[in-house]
Amino acid sequence: MPIDRDILYPALRLAGILTGAGHTEAPEDLTDGLIALNGLVDSWSSQRLLVYTIRADRYPVTPSQASYTIGPGSDFDAPRPTRITAANFVLTTGGETHLPLHMLSV
Repeated sequence: MPIDRDILYPALRLAGILTGAGHTEAPEDLTDGLIALNGLVDSWSSQRLLVYTIRADRYPVTPSQASYTIGPGSDFDAPRPTRITAANFVLTTGGETHLPLHMLSV
């Protein structure tokens, strides 16, 4: 039994969409349930109290490049962050010096 069906079948039973044990769900019910489940997980990723880790990533910069993008296939090829809470420019010559950067919005 696929993992999405493991989660969705009991949820469909509790919601009253499937009545009685052993009834099978229609493919469109599973599709609707999977869309709702993905939306729920996406909404959790934007709620601060439900974030279980904060990543501290480091990316190399080139002196001649004025701006960078982050995300799949961008200058910094990494998952696009939901939120950036702080940024530092880290100098590694002669030790490690952190220079805080001011966060700007559009």
